[in-house]
Amino acid sequence: MKKINNYSFIKELRKQNKSNDYFEIMLANLSLEELIALKMELAFKSFGMPMYGFPIWQSMPSLCREAILKYSISINPNKTLAARYLGIKYISFSKLLKKYNLQDCYSNKKGDEKCVSNNRSTTKENLS
Repeated sequence: MKKINNYSFIKELRKQNKSNDYFEIMLANLSLEELIALKMELAFKSFGMPMYGFPIWQSMPSLCREAILKYSISINPNKTLAARYLGIKYISFSKLLKKYNLQDCYSNKKGDEKCVSNNRSTTKENLS
């Protein structure tokens, strides 16, 4: 099977100066649970207090799905293989790309920041 692209989530983060060898080594030593707790603490620390009223519990499934979707995009050369990797039908995968606004991640514009970054605000439609 011929690989269509050589997209790498790590390469994109490095291009944006968001990652390097040292950071990746440190990150590899954390469990997923530790990483999520650390990220949440850092986010709340920047506000100076906990963000009461933000639907964290309801948002978690969507945030996790988006992260896994982005990972699938980063390791698979095309949509068909990405859908297969996730164990879902191609049409469902296409709907997810649209839902999370990631349709361009398989275009010639690989490396679009939205395919890597999660800087967009969480909206109600993405929480379902």
